[in-house]
Amino acid sequence: MESLNIYNNRMYAQYAKKKKGVVLAGVLCPQCQTELEETKPGVILSSLPPKKEVVCSSCGFRGYKIV
Repeated sequence: MESLNIYNNRMYAQYAKKKKGVVLAGVLCPQCQTELEETKPGVILSSLPPKKEVVCSSCGFRGYKIV
C-alpha cells in the first residue's frame, strides 16, 4: 500500500499528461487502438461505479471508462 502523498503525486502526473489541450485517458480505443481522450476531465459521473466519458479523436468512438 502506498502513502497518500505518493498516490496524489501519481494522480497529479496522470492529469498533467496533455495532448493538444486535452487530457489523455490512459486507455486505447477498441476500434482503432488510438489513446482515448477525456471529454470533460473534471467531471465524474455519479453512476455506480463512477465513470468518465472518453472519445477517440481519430475515429470518433465515444464511451465511458470506470474511474
